[in-house]
Amino acid sequence: MVQNQQLTQLLKSFHSHQPLRSGSLVITVFGDVVAPHGGEIWLGSLIKLLNVLGLNDRLVRTTVSRLAKKDWLEPVQIGRKSYYHLTNYGVRSFVSATSRIYSGSVQNWDGRWRMVILPSSLKDRKLKAQKDQLSKELEWLSFGRVSNNIFIHSNPDFNIVTPIINRLGLEEEVIIVNDASLEYTSQNAGINLVEKCWVLDDLSQQYQSFINEYEPVFEMLMRESSLSPEEALAVRILMINKYRKISLQDPALPEILLPEGWAGTVAHHLCRDIYKKIAKSSEIYIRTNLEAREENLPAAEEGFSLRFGGL
Repeated sequence: MVQNQQLTQLLKSFHSHQPLRSGSLVITVFGDVVAPHGGEIWLGSLIKLLNVLGLNDRLVRTTVSRLAKKDWLEPVQIGRKSYYHLTNYGVRSFVSATSRIYSGSVQNWDGRWRMVILPSSLKDRKLKAQKDQLSKELEWLSFGRVSNNIFIHSNPDFNIVTPIINRLGLEEEVIIVNDASLEYTSQNAGINLVEKCWVLDDLSQQYQSFINEYEPVFEMLMRESSLSPEEALAVRILMINKYRKISLQDPALPEILLPEGWAGTVAHHLCRDIYKKIAKSSEIYIRTNLEAREENLPAAEEGFSLRFGGL
């Protein structure tokens, strides 16, 4: 039962955004909680956990069913019980997001850009529509648009980009430049390029909103000994869910290209500090309350302890 005042405020904030993005929350649970613990969970345990966050049984079942239809989750039926795990697509998507969430900004950049060059003109209507779709998906992956046909990124995951190009049937139309060295005409040319390709003001405001919401949580954790395991996991899920949605819009630019005092760096440090303080307690709830195939979820894999530079 949730009693902590700060957690109550976080839940109120989450539920104030309508329509409620329950699908995003479920994906956060699978990526942050389930994946490190064997990757599979009993639907009954998932319902129990999300009840704590104010989602009723019916909404959880409907959300999980929709995510399965969208190829994010895959069910396994054993007797009368249903178990769910991320599909290969779901795993690839969250693995790509993992470095942004738990690693922070790029420290050591080689100074080179990666480019995706689209064809300048296509007579075939179907190919033109697919090119437009690829442009949208590249922007969703935080590529910057230099021109109508050229997109750049400092450190993209081509394990995700290449399958998208192939799925759209554009593998013979698109050129990938994996190691481009740009010679700037002045000291500010690189900064001007960033300002042209990415709108960082809105992103900065979203990071600041995260800071405003979670700074009181950190202050509370510094004053009080601990949250209950249930409360700790609830804070962890809500925090990572909000931070994930912001960080996925972040082009993950090297620090050298970011504005001084970048809010994203402050937000990451805050998220890291809270996560480290509640990780141990939240893991107690996971190991004792959540089931997979007739037993509690297994201990977290080794990679879990490396999150945020080491828990």
